Amino acid sequence: MSFSSFSIPPLLLMSALFGCFRAPSTVPVNLDYAETSRGYLNSGSYQAGSLFRWHKGQEADDLGYLVYIGDLEGFEEPLERDVTEKDTAFYSRGAKVHLDPKLKIPVNVDLDAEIAKRSVFYLTNFQRQKSAGYLTRTTDHIKYSNEGPDGQRILKTPEELENLLLEWNYWEAVKDPNQFYILVTDVTYGDSLSLVVDKKVVNDLTVEVPSVGGKIRFDLVGKDLRELKGDFKELLFRVDVLDPCLKENDDNGFNPSFDVVTGNMSPDVPELLRNIDNANIKRREAQLGPSRICKRYQS
Repeated sequence: MSFSSFSIPPLLLMSALFGCFRAPSTVPVNLDYAETSRGYLNSGSYQAGSLFRWHKGQEADDLGYLVYIGDLEGFEEPLERDVTEKDTAFYSRGAKVHLDPKLKIPVNVDLDAEIAKRSVFYLTNFQRQKSAGYLTRTTDHIKYSNEGPDGQRILKTPEELENLLLEWNYWEAVKDPNQFYILVTDVTYGDSLSLVVDKKVVNDLTVEVPSVGGKIRFDLVGKDLRELKGDFKELLFRVDVLDPCLKENDDNGFNPSFDVVTGNMSPDVPELLRNIDNANIKRREAQLGPSRICKRYQS
């Protein structure tokens, strides 16, 4: 059976499904990187300091794509644990349901609201840590190397600096108004994250709900939620969007830097991360213009 994909959440609105299935039917659901009230599910084992380059789409329906750059230094996990024993995280959006195109789902149904009412994630022994000064840490990673005696920072050589900027595709990004960077800056650590649907813990990869004429089975595909368990493991994360720009220095030149993007720019992080290794994502040519100057340093 072939399925087409829609970015709508799992455990579909029961009133919409009643009558749609006369026999047991299976609907694949992907919860990878779904957004919760405490951040995105960490389906890719990313950590504080994980950095991506975002090629933003030029059209409203074009998500663009991410390129994973690597993990920056200086974003270590908490040295001391001050954990909360148990709490919850509520689903917000981002799950992906693969529907048979023959299914008829009313277009006015708020499916995200329905899944938010039916499911919750339980956290155990968790601690959230926001990376303070993450912008400075990012620019320090550009300027300094931790390879000096006793681990102290030393300035990168001009060759090392240029190689890093080329690896980050920085000189193109700073001239392309549709290229940004996404940085993992806020991580919730813990021992486990469990999905509860209709007050029942989901321990396997199949959820069944009653429907007219039988049951509807939702198969959880993608990364196994049971992998979100361990000893103080990165369970959830939040991100910040960075705008590459040039900061004037004391020598009347410019250094690579970033502005933090605020306002209404909200990338579809779950879908972007699910597609990060998808070779079929269309790469586009850069639209180069003048280099952006950091707004924080403009007079």
